[in-house]
Amino acid sequence: MFKIQVRHDYEALHAELEQNLAANEQAGPVNREMRHLINSLQNHNRQLKGEIQRYKKKVKDLQNDLSKVSFCLFFLVCLIIACTCVKPVSIVCSAKTHLGLW
Repeated sequence: MFKIQVRHDYEALHAELEQNLAANEQAGPVNREMRHLINSLQNHNRQLKGEIQRYKKKVKDLQNDLSKVSFCLFFLVCLIIACTCVKPVSIVCSAKTHLGLW
C-alpha cells in the first residue's frame, strides 16, 4: 500500500513537472519578445525627449526673436510719430497696446 501511494505521488509530481516545463518553454519566447518591445519603447521615448528639448529651445529662440522684432517695430512707430508730430500720445498708446507692451 505504501509503495502504491509513493508511486502515485511520484507520478503526480512528474506530471506537474512536465506541465511546468511546457509552460516555461512557451514563456521563453514571449519573455524575449517583451524585453525587445520594452527596449524599443525606451529607445523611442529617449528620442522623443530629445526632440522635445530641441523644440523647446527653438520656441525660446523664436520668442526672443519676436521680442526683438516687437521692440524694433515699436521704435519705428515712435520715430514715425516723432517725424510727423500727429497725435503722438494716442498713437504711442495704440502701438504699445497692439504690441502687448502696455
